[in-house]
Amino acid sequence: MSIHEATPMFEFHHSPQIFNPRGVSEVNSDTVYRLASMTKLFTILGLLRTEKVSLEDPITKYLPELRDIHKEAAAQDAIRVVDWDSITLEALAAHQSGIGADCDWTAKGFLPADNKTRLQCSGFFGQRPCNRKDFFEHFGKRPPVHAPFETPIYSNIGTTLLGLVIETVTNQTYEDWIQHTIIDPIKMNRTFLSNPADSLGFIPINATDWPVELGVEAPTGAIYSTTSDLMAFGKAILSYEMLSPIRTRKWMKPLASTSSISTLIGAPWEVYRSNKVTKDGRLIEFYTKAGDLFTYHSVIALIPDYDLVMVALMGGPEVSGDTTYHVIGDASTALLPVIEQAGKAKAQAQYVGTYTDALTNSTLTLSLDDSPGFRVTKWQVRGVDVIGTSLLGDSPAVPPRVRLYPSDLSTSNQTAWRAVFGGSANDVAAEDALYPWDQFSCSSWASLDKLIYQFQGQDLFVFDMIEEEGGVLV
Repeated sequence: MSIHEATPMFEFHHSPQIFNPRGVSEVNSDTVYRLASMTKLFTILGLLRTEKVSLEDPITKYLPELRDIHKEAAAQDAIRVVDWDSITLEALAAHQSGIGADCDWTAKGFLPADNKTRLQCSGFFGQRPCNRKDFFEHFGKRPPVHAPFETPIYSNIGTTLLGLVIETVTNQTYEDWIQHTIIDPIKMNRTFLSNPADSLGFIPINATDWPVELGVEAPTGAIYSTTSDLMAFGKAILSYEMLSPIRTRKWMKPLASTSSISTLIGAPWEVYRSNKVTKDGRLIEFYTKAGDLFTYHSVIALIPDYDLVMVALMGGPEVSGDTTYHVIGDASTALLPVIEQAGKAKAQAQYVGTYTDALTNSTLTLSLDDSPGFRVTKWQVRGVDVIGTSLLGDSPAVPPRVRLYPSDLSTSNQTAWRAVFGGSANDVAAEDALYPWDQFSCSSWASLDKLIYQFQGQDLFVFDMIEEEGGVLV
């Protein structure tokens, strides 16, 4: 779904022949599914919307009782005791706290545990949900996995603690806060923080996880929703309805790398980068959050470069968490090239051509090709060939190639762009071959605004947008 449109570009729903009769028999955009860990996205957004915390604050500022649970550890050393004072809210949100994933689930294949020391709660397998008292009485027994900020370790407990922070700073329950600061403003009328009526949802045959309550771990996976509501949720984020533009841009950034070159971690974004979905091969970032809970699987993907939201919700024994990403991946590779081409057609009509100023003997010619942005094929100012005399090329004998990219700065009637100087495809390949790092020669981030004249960058272009009957002209 584009954030600029009222309805999705397309949607597809498949109803299985075998289903639990307690739920719906035919699924559609209003069918309710469990979201599982996609709930974390609501929790982190809810924390940001309190406007009462800094993500740089240590968790012990809001939950000082964490300092005391080290007494439960088997030994008082760095291997067995979590350094809670060094763990910030951001570390918990971005899975960089180093703490374990969950409360203690029933072990399989091990000797029976002593009931006096066993946690005996989880919300699953007939056990009651864990509560706040359970956590503070027992989690101190769990050793850390890593030191804080060493490497990302997926942790449900981290988001559980952030849910407790929300309750501390708002003096409301987690459920009430998320309801009135996110769900109600977006009008997500079929989104629930606890088990809704069976008749609203898809319940897979033999599923036992539809009604499960998660207790203190609700901030990690309790929410139920629909594709329709989640489209509205993603649209609200990208349209800056939930946070200001600057806070949204700051939030939608990676905070840690992983062992995969294409996977980065945000708070709590799972960020995937691909150069395989557009003809020009540039990197596109997908800000996603997935969830898996036995028979339910979900993923939401926000693509800021295209102002797009994608959602996949599934349930049943035939699918898995991988299936949701297959759907998002297939939809992306099919849709983005088409959207790219439509964007180029619009840009061709609005921007491409030759701009002249006879009074100063100045000319600028823009063209489109398969690469990103515009190619500057002629740039003459007061009779001087700017490209041919540029100081920013790799070689004085070979004029650089110049491309124009949007800066995302604009007014109601102007847009700002920046020119980037570089070599040919062969030049780039030859330079990249000299280094062990992929795309090492791509350093445009360090080359902007270098040549300045009277406080203005030589690479700055500002276009006036003129509204006419046939559309916008430049």
